Amino acid sequence: MEIVQNILKIAKANKLNNQQLCKLLNTNPNKIYDWKIGKSKPSAEDVYILADYLDCSVDYLLGRTDNPNSHKS
Repeated sequence: MEIVQNILKIAKANKLNNQQLCKLLNTNPNKIYDWKIGKSKPSAEDVYILADYLDCSVDYLLGRTDNPNSHKS
């Protein structure tokens, strides 16, 4: 699941661990785990929050571009 890989990759580059991701999204660790195993996908709201916080484009998180800063939303 490319979106999850992109989220985890840019989060790691920003030194953001799973616990911090959960706090940012106001959720529990199961949500991140479910993403990793393909049980669920990030919601549109999650993607928007993460793109804003990680200062990257939604298109990057969705896998529509390789450039994190292209077409910033």
